[in-house]
Amino acid sequence: MAVVLQISSQSCIVLASKGRKFSHYLRRNEACGFVTNIFVVDDNQLMRQQALRLLEQQDSWQVSGEAVNGKDAVSKYRDLLPDVTVMDFEMPEMNGLDAARAILKEHPSAAILMLSVHLPGQLAVEARKIGIKGACPKSEMWCLPDAIRALLRGETYFPH
Repeated sequence: MAVVLQISSQSCIVLASKGRKFSHYLRRNEACGFVTNIFVVDDNQLMRQQALRLLEQQDSWQVSGEAVNGKDAVSKYRDLLPDVTVMDFEMPEMNGLDAARAILKEHPSAAILMLSVHLPGQLAVEARKIGIKGACPKSEMWCLPDAIRALLRGETYFPH
């Protein structure tokens, strides 16, 4: 008999019994059978589709929701409570920085990764200041899986 106890979105403890003896060991998310839920926020449908294709190629990752602007993201976040949110900076109605600020006010441990066409140093500084955990330039979308893995490990990801 085995009992799986989730200890975070990335790992679990498996308790296995053999007769009267128990053994336990730590496993990564994939080995636990858990799925990492990712929320993608971008006003550009082509960018959302590109992110979806890239993210869903990863084992045990699924895009659990999409939003087209910051205001939409804030309202949907409460229902989704994703493991990671990938959010564009420049969007209509509410930009990504303001949306992240609103989400982090209610959910301080939210793992948010900011995307931007231009990722100037000042944007990265401001993103870190409000609690955003990482940033990727849209021209380097291939960095998304590494960035998300870093956030899932509780690390930050600011490559430049």
